[in-house]
Amino acid sequence: MLWKRLGTVFLIAVFALCPGELGAESIAVKKSEEAKWCFSYTKAVMAAEENDNLILAYFAGSDWCPWCAKLKTEVFDTEEFKEWAKKNVTLLYLDFPRHKSQSDVIKQQNEKLSKKYNVHGFPDVLLLTPDGEVVGNAGYREGGARQWIDRFQSFIDSFPKPKVVEPKKSLVSALTYAKEKNLLLLLILTEQPSDFTNRKIKMLFRNNDFATLMDWCITAVRLDLPLGADSNAEERKALEGILERHQLKSGRLQLVLLDLKNDKVLYQCTSLSGNVKFLVRDLEKAIQLQYDGEWLDNFDRARAIANQKKLAMLLNFTGSDWCQWSAKLKTEVFDTREFKDYAKKNLVLVNVDFPKKKALPADTKLRNEALSRKYNVKGFPTIIILDQSGEQMGRLGYMEGGPLVFLNQLKQFGKQPQIR
Repeated sequence: MLWKRLGTVFLIAVFALCPGELGAESIAVKKSEEAKWCFSYTKAVMAAEENDNLILAYFAGSDWCPWCAKLKTEVFDTEEFKEWAKKNVTLLYLDFPRHKSQSDVIKQQNEKLSKKYNVHGFPDVLLLTPDGEVVGNAGYREGGARQWIDRFQSFIDSFPKPKVVEPKKSLVSALTYAKEKNLLLLLILTEQPSDFTNRKIKMLFRNNDFATLMDWCITAVRLDLPLGADSNAEERKALEGILERHQLKSGRLQLVLLDLKNDKVLYQCTSLSGNVKFLVRDLEKAIQLQYDGEWLDNFDRARAIANQKKLAMLLNFTGSDWCQWSAKLKTEVFDTREFKDYAKKNLVLVNVDFPKKKALPADTKLRNEALSRKYNVKGFPTIIILDQSGEQMGRLGYMEGGPLVFLNQLKQFGKQPQIR
């Protein structure tokens, strides 16, 4: 899906808290429950993934905070809000009471989320992707439900929508296409798939990071086994050849990433029980991503490269065709041999451009605007340095003195292991 991201370690910690309250029983989420408040982060993530919406996470002090009581009365208890929420968001209630009791599991979950999102006051309401990226936030605001809803609807409207990709219709067509384009092949085999499996596969093809891989280096095909009577001999022969060569055993589910050029399996799994983003990360790790120091305009691709190669990311927020200071930074620093030599060893370079004369693809424009909001960029050029997981390490702007002065400032972040 569109959404980028809670750290893997954090998510594992939350998932591991308690299978009963936060685990498997919360996976089956019905549409009719959309407008009800979830208390489990895991259940909210599952619901948001299934319904393809965002999570409205409400941090509250229910039995002591007067502003929380006002927000509840003036907004959350209104029919206007309930109708809007039912259609647009998954509701997550994260309470920090002083007098009433909570289970240790919920208390631990809420504290972890509070620390993760640096919540220090109540009420605080965050709009999150299922992967934990902050889309927008607000506290109590006067003006009633309509004004409050309009603010959060504006966050939703301005956030990039997920790019949906499709698998090939047949194995033969997937093999032909992969060989022509020199792509890897993701083979998805299912036998009597459950509704849960079908839902997870659908989520995979709506995941923006997976869409990036599909644009870049993968094609995919899904086959329901046994093959139907309408499948031709060529299709059956191709499948039997792959199963035999790679000793793939039958089962309810097989996801196999194949390097056709070298005829080998790069990755294989038989379960989709976790968050789809973990599967995408595993696929990224299995692929030897190529990068030679060039500037990228796709943040998701850059993050995948940075994660695999253990490099930091440099995000250049620029107005390439109108901002004179952006032009000076490019000429005086980025185009120099000193910077290029350093960056090639230490950085993945990303242009986050806001041109006035040239048009950007619609999805790139939305992604750039989302990144600008996320990192609170107010002017150009702004340079954001991220570690491989996307956490901000520091920021810079234009400075006189050329590449050596700029690199010396950049190396102030060198205590982080990603910049060498």
